[in-house]
Amino acid sequence: MEKPVAKPKSNLSSYCPSKTIIIAIAISIIIILAIIIPIFIVFGKPYQLQGTSSVTDSYSPSQTTSNPTTATTTVPSSSPQTSYKPILSIPDELWGYYEVRPGAHMFWWFYGYRGSQLRSQMPLILWMSGGPGYSSVGKGNFGQVGPIQLDLKPRNKTLIKRANVLFIDYPVGTGFSYVDKMSAYSRSDNEVAQDLYRTFAHVLHLLPSLQLLPFHLVAESYGGKIGSMFGNLLLQAKKEGRIQCNFISCILSSPLLSTADTIEFAGPYLNAFSLIDAMQSQQLLNQANSIKQYLQQKRGIDATAVLEQSLERMVNISSKANLHNVINYLSENPFTTLVKRNYTDIQSLQNNPTIAPTAAYAVMNNQIRHKLGIVPRHVKFASSNILVYALLRESICYPSIANAEAILNANVSVLIINGQFDAFVNGISLQKTIKKINWPYMKLFQSSKKAVMKDDAGRIVGFIKKYRNLSFMTMIDKGHSPILSVPDSYIGSVQN
Repeated sequence: MEKPVAKPKSNLSSYCPSKTIIIAIAISIIIILAIIIPIFIVFGKPYQLQGTSSVTDSYSPSQTTSNPTTATTTVPSSSPQTSYKPILSIPDELWGYYEVRPGAHMFWWFYGYRGSQLRSQMPLILWMSGGPGYSSVGKGNFGQVGPIQLDLKPRNKTLIKRANVLFIDYPVGTGFSYVDKMSAYSRSDNEVAQDLYRTFAHVLHLLPSLQLLPFHLVAESYGGKIGSMFGNLLLQAKKEGRIQCNFISCILSSPLLSTADTIEFAGPYLNAFSLIDAMQSQQLLNQANSIKQYLQQKRGIDATAVLEQSLERMVNISSKANLHNVINYLSENPFTTLVKRNYTDIQSLQNNPTIAPTAAYAVMNNQIRHKLGIVPRHVKFASSNILVYALLRESICYPSIANAEAILNANVSVLIINGQFDAFVNGISLQKTIKKINWPYMKLFQSSKKAVMKDDAGRIVGFIKKYRNLSFMTMIDKGHSPILSVPDSYIGSVQN
C-alpha cells in the first residue's frame, strides 16, 4: 500500500511566511557564527587550512624478510589501488591517512615548495625522524625544518624554501598514525620499512607530478636505519617497475646502522674525552660483545636489553653526560626507565602506551589536530609511543649495513653525517661501520683526503671526506642532529 502523504492545509491565513523566514535566517546566522568564531580563535591569521586528503586505499599483503641481518628487498606486491583521481598540480599543502595494512593507518603531511622557482623544478625530500617512536610530523616538521614552529610562529629557515617536503609518522602508532587493533602494530623493522614504502607510493600515486622530481631521502638516528631499508625497497620497486621515482641521494644523519659498533666504540670515545677510565671502557666493550653474541643466536630482545643497559651505564659512569651532546650534562638518567620497564606486560603498556606530551607538543593535540580535521577523537599525539618501541625490541639491534650498501652500489649519492660531540652514534663507530660496506671503491674512499668545511663567514664548521657517490661529514661542536648545521652549499654539492 502506498504511504499516505500529508496534504497542506487550505487555510492560507494560518501560514505566516514572514515569521518563518525570520526564524530561518536567525538560526542560519547562529550556526555560521558558531562555526567561524572558533576557527579564528584557534588558528588566527598565519596558519590557515590549505587542503586535506583522507583517502583510504586497499593494499596487498607481503611477506617480511626472514633474516633481519640481510638487505630488505621484499617489496609490497602491488601498487596502491585507488578510487579517486590523482591531483596533477603540486599543492601548497596536503595531508591524509593511508591504511597500509588492515587496521594500520599511516599519517602523512606534504608541503609544496615556496619560493621564486616553479615547484615542478624543485626536488622532493622525505624527512624521517628517529626513535623508534618519534614523530616526523611533530619533531621533524614543527620541531626542526617545517614552515611553522611549535609555538605556531613562522620559521625563518625552513626546508620548504628549498624543496617540496614530505613527512610521514612512522612506525604506525607514532604521532598521528594509529591502529584499530593490537595486531596492527609493527613487529619488525622490515614491516616498518614496508609500511613506509606503501605510504610513500600512495603519495606519489596521489601526486604524480612528484614522480619525476629529484628525490632525496633525509633520515636521522634510528630513522637512518629504517631509511636505508626503505631506500633499498624503493630501488627494488623501481627495478621491478612497481614505482616511478627519481632517487638521487640518501642523507643519513647520525644513523644507527649498527648498535654493536656504537657500543663497542663508546668506551674509547668517552675515554678520549676523559669522561670514563680504561676499566669502564672495557665494561662497555664486554656489553658490545654480548650484543653481538645475542644477535648471532637470533635473540634480538636480549640484545636490545643489553643495549638499554649499556646506554644507562654510559650516562652513569660519565657523571650523567648527555649522550646526544657530551659537553652537556643531565639531571637524571633517561635510560633508567627503559631498563626498569616491564616489556612483557603488554596489557599494561597497551593501557598506557604514550609518554605524556611535553608543553611544546600540547599544540599538536589542540590547534594542529583542529587544523587537520581528520584525526580520530581517540588518537592522542605524544612525544613517543612506548608500545611501538616495546613491540620492535626484537629487531632494534640488528644492523642495516647491507641496505646502505645496496643504495651505494645503485649509484645513489650517500652522505653520512656525524656530530663531533655525539656519543650515542659516535664518529669512531660510524667510520668502522662504513668500512664494512662492500663497495668497489671503498679503499679509494678511505685513502681520499678530508677537506675543511667552512660556512658563509669563512669559519671552519667541519670536515668532509668524499669519493664518487659516498661522502662522510663530521660537524664540529655538534651533537646528535648534525644535519641542521650543515651549510646549504655542501648539501647541494653532495646531492648533485
